[in-house]
Amino acid sequence: LQADYTVNDWLSLTAQGLVRKDAEEGYGAELSWAFAKFRISDELSVRVGRVGLPIFMISDYRNVGYANTMLRPPSEVYSQVPFNSVDGADITWRHEFGNTSLTTQFAAGSTKAPVTSFHVRGKDILALNLVAENGPFTLRVGHARTKVTLDDLPSLNTLVGSLRAAGAGYRLPQLTALASEVEAKGDKGTFNSIGLTADWNNFVLQTEFAKRKTETYINDTTSWYVMGGYRIGKF
Repeated sequence: LQADYTVNDWLSLTAQGLVRKDAEEGYGAELSWAFAKFRISDELSVRVGRVGLPIFMISDYRNVGYANTMLRPPSEVYSQVPFNSVDGADITWRHEFGNTSLTTQFAAGSTKAPVTSFHVRGKDILALNLVAENGPFTLRVGHARTKVTLDDLPSLNTLVGSLRAAGAGYRLPQLTALASEVEAKGDKGTFNSIGLTADWNNFVLQTEFAKRKTETYINDTTSWYVMGGYRIGKF
Protein backbone atom coordinates (compact mmCIF):
# COMPACT_ATOMS: atom_id res chain seq x y z
CA LEU A 1 0.00 0.00 0.00
CA GLN A 2 1.51 3.30 -1.10
CA ALA A 3 0.43 6.86 -0.39
CA ASP A 4 1.76 9.97 -2.17
CA TYR A 5 1.07 13.59 -1.27
CA THR A 6 2.20 16.58 -3.34
CA VAL A 7 2.88 19.60 -1.13
CA ASN A 8 3.89 21.96 -3.94
CA ASP A 9 5.75 21.90 -7.25
CA TRP A 10 9.09 21.04 -5.56
CA LEU A 11 8.14 18.93 -2.52
CA SER A 12 6.25 15.63 -2.24
CA LEU A 13 5.82 12.95 0.46
CA THR A 14 5.67 9.18 -0.05
CA ALA A 15 5.04 6.24 2.29
CA GLN A 16 4.82 2.57 1.39
CA GLY A 17 3.86 -0.37 3.59
CA LEU A 18 4.43 -4.02 2.68
CA VAL A 19 2.82 -7.14 4.18
CA ARG A 20 4.26 -10.49 3.16
CA LYS A 21 5.22 -13.96 4.29
CA ASP A 22 9.00 -14.01 4.12
CA ALA A 23 10.95 -16.95 5.61
CA GLU A 24 8.64 -16.99 8.65
CA GLU A 25 5.61 -19.00 9.76
CA GLY A 26 3.30 -15.99 9.71
CA TYR A 27 2.88 -12.72 7.88
CA GLY A 28 4.84 -9.61 8.81
CA ALA A 29 4.46 -5.92 8.02
CA GLU A 30 7.21 -3.43 7.27
CA LEU A 31 7.50 0.21 6.37
CA SER A 32 9.46 -0.11 3.15
CA TRP A 33 9.44 3.55 2.02
CA ALA A 34 8.91 6.80 3.93
CA PHE A 35 10.59 9.82 2.39
CA ALA A 36 10.30 13.45 1.36
CA LYS A 37 11.30 14.20 -2.23
CA PHE A 38 12.77 17.56 -3.17
CA ARG A 39 12.64 18.42 -6.88
CA ILE A 40 15.60 20.73 -7.46
CA SER A 41 15.22 20.87 -11.26
CA ASP A 42 13.76 18.85 -14.13
CA GLU A 43 16.87 16.65 -14.03
CA LEU A 44 17.87 16.63 -10.36
CA SER A 45 15.97 15.41 -7.27
CA VAL A 46 16.81 14.47 -3.66
CA ARG A 47 14.92 12.06 -1.36
CA VAL A 48 15.40 12.00 2.42
CA GLY A 49 14.09 9.33 4.80
CA ARG A 50 13.63 5.61 4.12
CA VAL A 51 14.24 5.07 0.41
CA GLY A 52 14.58 2.03 -1.82
CA LEU A 53 18.13 0.69 -2.03
CA PRO A 54 19.16 0.66 -5.72
CA ILE A 55 21.15 -2.58 -5.88
CA PHE A 56 19.20 -4.61 -8.45
CA MET A 57 17.75 -3.92 -11.85
CA ILE A 58 14.23 -4.40 -10.48
CA SER A 59 14.76 -3.00 -6.96
CA ASP A 60 11.92 -0.47 -7.22
CA TYR A 61 9.25 -2.94 -8.32
CA ARG A 62 10.32 -6.52 -7.54
CA ASN A 63 7.60 -6.79 -4.86
CA VAL A 64 4.92 -5.56 -7.28
CA GLY A 65 3.91 -8.77 -9.01
CA TYR A 66 2.22 -7.40 -12.12
CA ALA A 67 5.31 -5.30 -12.94
CA ASN A 68 7.44 -8.43 -13.47
CA THR A 69 7.41 -10.60 -16.57
CA MET A 70 8.47 -13.58 -14.44
CA LEU A 71 6.05 -15.02 -11.94
CA ARG A 72 8.84 -15.14 -9.34
CA PRO A 73 12.13 -13.25 -9.87
CA PRO A 74 15.10 -15.65 -9.39
CA SER A 75 16.07 -15.91 -5.73
CA GLU A 76 19.56 -17.05 -6.77
CA VAL A 77 20.26 -13.41 -7.65
CA TYR A 78 17.81 -11.43 -5.55
CA SER A 79 18.44 -13.19 -2.23
CA GLN A 80 22.13 -12.22 -2.21
CA VAL A 81 21.37 -8.94 -0.43
CA PRO A 82 18.60 -8.90 2.23
CA PHE A 83 18.32 -5.11 2.27
CA ASN A 84 15.42 -3.56 0.35
CA SER A 85 15.67 -0.02 1.71
CA VAL A 86 18.07 2.33 3.45
CA ASP A 87 17.50 4.98 6.12
CA GLY A 88 19.30 8.00 4.76
CA ALA A 89 19.05 9.87 1.47
CA ASP A 90 19.59 9.54 -2.26
CA ILE A 91 20.14 11.92 -5.16
CA THR A 92 19.04 11.21 -8.73
CA TRP A 93 20.17 12.95 -11.92
CA ARG A 94 18.59 12.26 -15.32
CA HIS A 95 19.83 13.62 -18.64
CA GLU A 96 19.16 13.01 -22.32
CA PHE A 97 22.11 12.41 -24.65
CA GLY A 98 20.52 12.30 -28.07
CA ASN A 99 18.34 9.17 -28.15
CA THR A 100 19.87 7.81 -24.94
CA SER A 101 18.57 8.63 -21.47
CA LEU A 102 21.08 8.33 -18.60
CA THR A 103 19.98 8.08 -14.95
CA THR A 104 22.51 8.30 -12.13
CA GLN A 105 21.41 7.52 -8.57
CA PHE A 106 23.57 7.69 -5.45
CA ALA A 107 22.28 6.54 -2.03
CA ALA A 108 23.79 6.64 1.45
CA GLY A 109 22.60 5.54 4.89
CA SER A 110 22.18 2.45 7.06
CA THR A 111 19.66 -0.38 7.54
CA LYS A 112 18.87 -3.64 9.35
CA ALA A 113 17.07 -6.69 7.95
CA PRO A 114 15.88 -10.02 9.45
CA VAL A 115 17.19 -13.24 7.87
CA THR A 116 15.39 -16.30 9.34
CA SER A 117 16.66 -16.48 12.97
CA PHE A 118 19.17 -13.61 12.91
CA HIS A 119 19.62 -10.04 11.66
CA VAL A 120 22.03 -8.44 9.22
CA ARG A 121 22.95 -4.82 9.83
CA GLY A 122 24.41 -2.56 7.16
CA LYS A 123 26.23 0.58 8.31
CA ASP A 124 27.68 3.41 6.20
CA ILE A 125 26.00 2.06 3.06
CA LEU A 126 27.02 3.70 -0.22
CA ALA A 127 25.28 2.66 -3.44
CA LEU A 128 25.69 3.89 -7.01
CA ASN A 129 23.20 2.99 -9.73
CA LEU A 130 23.68 3.85 -13.44
CA VAL A 131 20.92 3.21 -15.99
CA ALA A 132 21.13 3.88 -19.74
CA GLU A 133 18.00 3.58 -21.89
CA ASN A 134 17.89 3.64 -25.67
CA GLY A 135 14.74 2.58 -27.50
CA PRO A 136 13.83 -0.96 -26.43
CA PHE A 137 17.11 -1.53 -24.55
CA THR A 138 18.01 -0.77 -20.93
CA LEU A 139 21.47 -1.32 -19.46
CA ARG A 140 22.08 -1.03 -15.72
CA VAL A 141 25.33 -1.15 -13.71
CA GLY A 142 25.41 -0.97 -9.91
CA HIS A 143 27.87 -0.98 -7.03
CA ALA A 144 27.24 -0.96 -3.28
CA ARG A 145 29.44 -1.20 -0.20
CA THR A 146 28.75 -1.32 3.51
CA LYS A 147 30.05 -2.41 6.91
CA VAL A 148 28.26 -5.64 7.80
CA THR A 149 27.33 -6.84 11.28
CA LEU A 150 25.56 -10.10 12.12
CA ASP A 151 23.26 -10.01 15.15
CA ASP A 152 21.58 -12.88 17.04
CA LEU A 153 23.20 -15.69 15.00
CA PRO A 154 23.33 -18.70 17.42
CA SER A 155 26.16 -20.60 15.70
CA LEU A 156 28.28 -17.45 15.48
CA ASN A 157 27.64 -16.54 19.12
CA THR A 158 28.62 -20.07 20.20
CA LEU A 159 31.82 -19.97 18.15
CA VAL A 160 32.81 -16.53 19.47
CA GLY A 161 32.10 -17.58 23.06
CA SER A 162 34.18 -20.75 22.69
CA LEU A 163 37.13 -18.87 21.22
CA ARG A 164 37.03 -16.26 24.00
CA ALA A 165 36.83 -18.94 26.69
CA ALA A 166 39.71 -20.92 25.19
CA GLY A 167 41.81 -17.78 24.77
CA ALA A 168 41.29 -16.82 28.40
CA GLY A 169 41.70 -20.37 29.77
CA TYR A 170 44.88 -21.20 27.89
CA ARG A 171 46.17 -17.62 27.94
CA LEU A 172 46.30 -17.44 24.15
CA PRO A 173 45.61 -13.86 23.04
CA GLN A 174 45.57 -15.09 19.44
CA LEU A 175 42.27 -16.91 20.08
CA THR A 176 40.74 -13.84 21.71
CA ALA A 177 41.81 -11.74 18.71
CA LEU A 178 40.35 -14.36 16.37
CA ALA A 179 37.05 -14.23 18.27
CA SER A 180 36.84 -10.48 17.72
CA GLU A 181 37.58 -10.97 14.03
CA VAL A 182 34.98 -13.73 13.59
CA GLU A 183 32.35 -11.67 15.42
CA ALA A 184 31.88 -9.64 12.20
CA LYS A 185 31.30 -6.27 13.78
CA GLY A 186 31.43 -3.80 10.93
CA ASP A 187 33.47 -5.73 8.39
CA LYS A 188 33.48 -4.63 4.76
CA GLY A 189 31.02 -6.01 2.22
CA THR A 190 30.64 -5.13 -1.48
CA PHE A 191 28.04 -5.97 -4.10
CA ASN A 192 28.35 -5.47 -7.86
CA SER A 193 25.75 -6.17 -10.52
CA ILE A 194 25.02 -5.58 -14.19
CA GLY A 195 21.73 -6.12 -15.99
CA LEU A 196 20.20 -5.80 -19.45
CA THR A 197 16.61 -5.76 -20.66
CA ALA A 198 15.27 -5.66 -24.21
CA ASP A 199 11.62 -5.32 -25.24
CA TRP A 200 11.68 -5.29 -29.04
CA ASN A 201 8.59 -6.08 -31.11
CA ASN A 202 7.36 -9.40 -29.66
CA PHE A 203 10.68 -10.40 -28.11
CA VAL A 204 11.45 -9.96 -24.41
CA LEU A 205 14.88 -10.48 -22.89
CA GLN A 206 16.09 -9.91 -19.33
CA THR A 207 19.40 -10.92 -17.74
CA GLU A 208 21.39 -9.96 -14.66
CA PHE A 209 24.76 -10.92 -13.19
CA ALA A 210 25.66 -10.18 -9.55
CA LYS A 211 28.59 -10.80 -7.19
CA ARG A 212 28.74 -10.47 -3.39
CA LYS A 213 32.01 -10.32 -1.42
CA THR A 214 32.40 -9.84 2.32
CA GLU A 215 35.10 -10.06 4.96
CA THR A 216 32.65 -11.60 7.43
CA TYR A 217 31.09 -14.94 8.37
CA ILE A 218 28.84 -14.52 5.29
CA ASN A 219 30.01 -16.48 2.24
CA ASP A 220 30.88 -14.86 -1.09
CA THR A 221 28.45 -15.54 -3.95
CA THR A 222 28.20 -15.18 -7.72
CA SER A 223 24.93 -15.69 -9.57
CA TRP A 224 23.12 -14.85 -12.78
CA TYR A 225 20.02 -15.62 -14.83
CA VAL A 226 18.72 -15.20 -18.38
CA MET A 227 15.03 -14.92 -19.19
CA GLY A 228 13.59 -14.82 -22.71
CA GLY A 229 10.07 -14.68 -24.04
CA TYR A 230 7.93 -14.16 -27.13
CA ARG A 231 4.49 -12.57 -27.23
CA ILE A 232 1.70 -14.14 -29.26
CA GLY A 233 -1.19 -11.70 -29.24
CA LYS A 234 -2.06 -11.13 -25.57
CA PHE A 235 -0.33 -14.34 -24.50
